[in-house]
Amino acid sequence: MPVTERFFKQEDQYAVIHLPIRPNGFGVLYVGGNTHYVDNAHSCLLQHFDKRKLLSTLTDEGYTVFTSNLYGKNWGSDDAVDLAESLYHSVMRKEILNPSIHIIGEGTGALVVCKLLGLLKGKVRSVSLLNPSLNLKNELDLERENKLFYKRTVHEILKAYKASDIYMVIDRECFFYET
Repeated sequence: MPVTERFFKQEDQYAVIHLPIRPNGFGVLYVGGNTHYVDNAHSCLLQHFDKRKLLSTLTDEGYTVFTSNLYGKNWGSDDAVDLAESLYHSVMRKEILNPSIHIIGEGTGALVVCKLLGLLKGKVRSVSLLNPSLNLKNELDLERENKLFYKRTVHEILKAYKASDIYMVIDRECFFYET
């Protein structure tokens, strides 16, 4: 039975490469949202029914799919973006793939994807965003109605950005504007 997943650590975060039986030479970087995870033997893509179907469809078509934990609830932090870029370069060194990749961003993973596009100029073939969160301020406003969720969200964002003032993070990071 051929190996279909390879789990490893990229810097101090778990990552996984899902390998197709018949590779087509193209890679797909999956950047999940706040519920996405990868550990030493499992990933959200393997355990969530619909995501597993997406993964199976992609690998059946020959795509090599790779993803990382990216510090968990990262809210698009610079650390997560740097790790995603590092993961891209690591996978390109390890696998025989076209350097132009496809990227799928889900939820708050879209915040990472938008910043990553600037770092991977000319190396992105396509981007798909599923239920994207494109603005930290909007996310915070949505959570404001429930004080418990709001406090938790503020805490997560401050932790992800290693900051003490939520408004400085919001002002710096809101590069998409409401229409």
